[in-house]
Amino acid sequence: MSIFDRSLKSVLKRDWVDLRSRWLSHIPEIQPEGSGLAGGLNSIQGLEDLGSQALSAGEPVDRVDLPGVREAVLHEGIFFLHKALHVIGVAETAAVNGMATWSLGIAYQASVFSARAVLCFLGIDIFEANNKTIMIDCWTLGSIKKGARGVKEELRTVSVRNLGHDRPDHRALWRILQRALRVARIDLWPELAFSKLRNIDEGIFARQRNALHYRSDFWVYEDLHSSLCPLNFGDLGQHKDVLAGERKDFSMTLGLLLANLAAELMRDLCLSTNRLNRELALVDQCLVEGRHPLLMDFRESAALLG
Repeated sequence: MSIFDRSLKSVLKRDWVDLRSRWLSHIPEIQPEGSGLAGGLNSIQGLEDLGSQALSAGEPVDRVDLPGVREAVLHEGIFFLHKALHVIGVAETAAVNGMATWSLGIAYQASVFSARAVLCFLGIDIFEANNKTIMIDCWTLGSIKKGARGVKEELRTVSVRNLGHDRPDHRALWRILQRALRVARIDLWPELAFSKLRNIDEGIFARQRNALHYRSDFWVYEDLHSSLCPLNFGDLGQHKDVLAGERKDFSMTLGLLLANLAAELMRDLCLSTNRLNRELALVDQCLVEGRHPLLMDFRESAALLG
């Protein structure tokens, strides 16, 4: 089994309701609002050293206690969501202005940002140490103890693992996302969408984008020389083929779906705390028809995927 596969199997079960309550003790202070974590995870003192330990030992470093690391991961997730919403808006605007084919590549990048956001909300993030890719899991299942009333309580610890990659790789990202979704329970998401994301072939996620970038003979719509926005482009409606690889608008539906799901996690977390109200206000400020001509309708049709 490869280093990556061993690390992937270490991502264990988690329930969003449980994680939501755990995050309340680790809400980051984001100043100014809407900003990213300066220096990324490498700004957390001691984290890069732990990544180096995981590299040299060839084994995960478990049960570490680094002040601020969970706050940093949540901070990164929120900023990835801001980026995702901006970029999917660019893709939507390009599409409705007649450049549907190239909007697919932009939408794919939005889906990458959304995937990173979802993973962070689930406690998983990646960073580099010594030019290698390291995965951090804020909520690794540690052990189970009995509380004062005899109730079993799962202990959650932080683990740092070497992914065996020189640089973050998109295929690896999708594999990590799917592993996390397969062991996660997220009741607030529509079940059909959740199931599709868990079970779609990992190679499909980037296939359309890669063809656009690297195949000299590939173009999707008749819009290379004139404007065209196909009817029902990016629309879910009641289709059960959401995320079907043969959809011409696959990358757009993927980008819209993941951005919507990531935003739902953010919104649900904010129901339990007012400390992220300014961040949520920025999300809501962004979600207007002028910036998202497709996402607003998509959010309504996504509810049909329950």
